Amino acid sequence: RADIHGTAVHIARHNQARVLAEVNAKRWIISECADKLAVDDARVTSGAKLAESVLQLLALPYVDHPAYREEWRP
Repeated sequence: RADIHGTAVHIARHNQARVLAEVNAKRWIISECADKLAVDDARVTSGAKLAESVLQLLALPYVDHPAYREEWRP
């Protein structure tokens, strides 16, 4: 029963609609940054540098994931 209570508290704390909205917002940010990097691929611009920095920061929480690449580290 303690596990059920803990699960219920976790679900209540992390509203599913908000979590999904956050995931969608991050996907949008990643898409916009990837588009900026693709357009500016041949030249380094301030927009491309910002896009690269944003992507590196979004990847940072996954530093312990086996697929994380060290070149992603800010």
